[in-house]
Amino acid sequence: MASLWRELMVEVLGVPSFVAHGGDWGAVVSSWLAVDHPEVVTGLHLSMLGLRPSLDRAGAPLSEPETTWLGETKRRLDRDGGYREQQATRPTTLAVGLSDSPAALCAWLVDKYHGWSGAGPDEPPPFDRDALLTSATLYWALGDLPAANWIYWADRHEGGIGLEPGQRITTPTGFALFDRGFFPVPPRTWAERAYNVRGWDVHATGGHFPAWLTPGPLAASLLRFVGEVT
Repeated sequence: MASLWRELMVEVLGVPSFVAHGGDWGAVVSSWLAVDHPEVVTGLHLSMLGLRPSLDRAGAPLSEPETTWLGETKRRLDRDGGYREQQATRPTTLAVGLSDSPAALCAWLVDKYHGWSGAGPDEPPPFDRDALLTSATLYWALGDLPAANWIYWADRHEGGIGLEPGQRITTPTGFALFDRGFFPVPPRTWAERAYNVRGWDVHATGGHFPAWLTPGPLAASLLRFVGEVT
């Protein structure tokens, strides 16, 4: 996917270099773009950690905040990560069910919109209902469920999110991180193990969907970072 983005930008659109931004899988793909094609990526701006650093004996020992964060992340995955296991191990089986039932599709999607937005257990998702229905309709009408599920299988079996020992992203990277999402906000020292961190903005709200919930702070961080690296 990263190579296809490079092909689109450089060979199709004729843009020799650019700043890449991403969140969720976009953070992963944009990070691999900087790893595999650093000559075209002027800067990297992310609203989620994309790649995981390699932990080996040559690296600095984990700090207490890093150890705490890793423990919190594992607890969150143990509690709410079943969807990842299903998509990574049985993507087509799941896609059949979601493609057959609009109710199942809406339940699957809204569960994530609710749980990753910072809403309380008894609160509705902080999104306009028509926007949620539009999102579900796009998945349904375009038939994108199999492809959306299979990226998890590919991540586990064909790619991954871990850097090799000694590997580090040298592209200048800015982070705009928003609390109350799926993963807790990491310590900056953890991100610096994998990235050349040049910007670090942390916000108390916004969750996993900052472009939807808090677009102003996200856009401000992105524009400020672009101005610094271009």
